[in-house]
Amino acid sequence: MSPTSESTAYKLIYHYGEFAGRGEPIRMLLHLSGSTWEDTCRKTKMAGPATIQQLRESEELEGQPLLFPPTLVDLTTSPPTALNQLPCIMQYLAEKHGLAGTSLLERTRALQITMTWNDLLLGAIDAFHPVNWHASYQSQKEEAQPFIEQFLAGRLPVFLKFFEESLKMNNEGTGYMVGSSLSFADVSML
Repeated sequence: MSPTSESTAYKLIYHYGEFAGRGEPIRMLLHLSGSTWEDTCRKTKMAGPATIQQLRESEELEGQPLLFPPTLVDLTTSPPTALNQLPCIMQYLAEKHGLAGTSLLERTRALQITMTWNDLLLGAIDAFHPVNWHASYQSQKEEAQPFIEQFLAGRLPVFLKFFEESLKMNNEGTGYMVGSSLSFADVSML
């Protein structure tokens, strides 16, 4: 759900277009929580960095540090609160909407899994975009090939083993990544 009414609780600032990347787990968590939210860059057709700059120049989030997309603006707080960094956004939303785990250990493991997933994603971006993160894979395909091979042979198996062991550690892998119900760690893995 991505309404644009006055009841909107959150604004997600990622990138304009059909980019999934680090914005997708946030979109999924917003949807699963039943929150009303706006996919701001898709709505305005503005680039994420331009939207962040516009927020800096407005008084809406005065004094709050803003980095790069993804950024989540929580409109339910007074003043509105801006959050950066995928794992922090995921944990914040999960805590607010009962998707974080039921104990400190579950919440910590969910954060650990989400941060590790983010590390995996960054490794893949580095491999597939070794010349320029902002350029298409197709424009650097030849230069990327050795990095991709190295990532697939070396780093990816380490990450996959970590995720497999994390799942197995929780009820022998017959349910969720942590605890006995859906958490933001599961959403990260989708």
